[in-house]
Amino acid sequence: MPYKAKGKCIYKKDTGAKVGCTKGSVKQYLAALHANVKDSVEENIRKEIKKTLFESIKKKTLKSIFDSDEAYAILDHSKAAGTMWTQGGCAILAFALNKAYGYPVYVIYDKDLNQADHFVVKTPRNTFLDYRGESKDIVNKFKEDEMLWKKDLSLIPYEPGMNISDIVIDDKASQQLAELINN
Repeated sequence: MPYKAKGKCIYKKDTGAKVGCTKGSVKQYLAALHANVKDSVEENIRKEIKKTLFESIKKKTLKSIFDSDEAYAILDHSKAAGTMWTQGGCAILAFALNKAYGYPVYVIYDKDLNQADHFVVKTPRNTFLDYRGESKDIVNKFKEDEMLWKKDLSLIPYEPGMNISDIVIDDKASQQLAELINN
């Protein structure tokens, strides 16, 4: 216990500093102080556990992996060099998630231009995932983010040979990113 009593006053054991005095029961005053110390220690332990868990989770989120120097080095050395995960690198990312987790690859398809505009994957929760995150309504999210409100877009499974415009598929880069995700 970090406190000691002298008469009606309480002092810290380690420094001897006076904490306070009471007109009432010294025993009750000490009990209250000790309870607060215990609560404070428990609260500090809880905070430290939460902080450690948060840091652990943060380190392994997909977003943090995609934003890492290692992931951008893969993208920079790919056939889509000079692009971002949201523009040109979306297929590399989608195929990496396919390799890492087995998620099926889908495309947001522009019906007017008859071509794929963006690559995503479908999760087991029937949501869709890309660099921006997970969404049940990925088409409208894409329209909003890319300011394509009037476009006639749909979500369809990717098929080899479909028109993908200038989006790059780089199997080697996707494999490297999948390995980064799994490590």
